[in-house]
Amino acid sequence: MSDQLNRIEDMVVTLIKMQGASNAKIEELTEEMKSMKTELKEEINEVRETLHTFRSETNMQLKKIDRHMKLIEEDLDRTMVSVESMQPPNN
Repeated sequence: MSDQLNRIEDMVVTLIKMQGASNAKIEELTEEMKSMKTELKEEINEVRETLHTFRSETNMQLKKIDRHMKLIEEDLDRTMVSVESMQPPNN
């Protein structure tokens, strides 16, 4: 009976050590996840800022292109009116 109790005691000690090691690993992984979460939030904010800047610059460039196209269209309209008003040469 004493031998059986010793084996049970050894198994309990082993299980306690295993549980302690598991708890330590869980704590380590929890801290690592917290760190990664913080880094991810920072990176997301950087991407948002970059995207906002890109959108602003793109909108500004598109407005510039739109104004340029309107000027070209107006110039083309004036040219077309001028060409239409020309008389064909008399031969």
